[in-house]
Amino acid sequence: MKDVISMRDFSKQEILFILDTADEVKRAIHDKEYDTTQFQKKHHTTVKQLLTDTDIATLFLEKSTRTNYTFRTAATKAGAKVDGFTNPEDTSLGKGETWTDTIEMFAGMGYNGLVMRTTTEGIPRWSSQALEKNHQHVKQQHQLLSQPYTYHRPIILNGGDGTNQHPTQCFLDLMTIREISKVTNQTQNNNTALDNLNIALLNDLRYGRTNASLMSVAHHFNWNLHLAYPPRFGPQPHRLEDLMNNNVQVIDHGTDFIKAMTSSLIAYQSRPQKERVSEGEDLITIANIGRITLQMYQQMGELAPYLLHPLPIDSKTFEEIS
Repeated sequence: MKDVISMRDFSKQEILFILDTADEVKRAIHDKEYDTTQFQKKHHTTVKQLLTDTDIATLFLEKSTRTNYTFRTAATKAGAKVDGFTNPEDTSLGKGETWTDTIEMFAGMGYNGLVMRTTTEGIPRWSSQALEKNHQHVKQQHQLLSQPYTYHRPIILNGGDGTNQHPTQCFLDLMTIREISKVTNQTQNNNTALDNLNIALLNDLRYGRTNASLMSVAHHFNWNLHLAYPPRFGPQPHRLEDLMNNNVQVIDHGTDFIKAMTSSLIAYQSRPQKERVSEGEDLITIANIGRITLQMYQQMGELAPYLLHPLPIDSKTFEEIS
């Protein structure tokens, strides 16, 4: 079983395999014409029993609604047992316990997967390495004492680490983009439906980890990326360098959202992350530049793209989709 920490860890073939499997799960749940015996024969179980005898813990150090509860709901509906926490102050972390001790405790209880969201970049990767080292140590100690030990190191699923990556959101976005592309381009070929698309990445390209995840897979599908953003919210230099090194065509439209959108099949709007910006930022100007309105769509007419947003929308401050 493979950790889901960064989209950089997945080849194009692995991404397509995961999307195909997700599509099979979706059809088995929602498509009345889908022959579920095919699913059962291929996966040796039903959708509702995919994760039977699996224990999942959601360990969230940062606020979340969708990511936390979609993991919990999906795992439960697939037969898993789910536990975890959403506020570190309600755990021994609030007493000074280290993150290492916390995740090692869940591993020692036999959890199969740890879903985590953190404010600090790199914590999921570091957690995976720390747990592997601890697992080998615990296994060795049991062998020295001639005691049985059958637990495996739990896999890590990254629900977002700071401004770095959000791979599970990226898989969801890719699945949605592929479904749109298959209809728009009138193709049923899952292997090519994501290829050669024009994608607009909008608004917070500096701090938004969902944008960063999409950027890190653009080369797999030969995307043309059209960027538009308020000043100081442009992509970080190392991400642009990665795109350049991977021969991804990047068209920077500055603050011209209309131009970026009319050049693309998909417009991926994002929330300006005010929790990551310095005090004194001109939030009103940021909101005015980055807001997408009905009037903009009327102006674009037939050139208007499909509009995606990973949510949440900050309706209070930015209303980035009017």
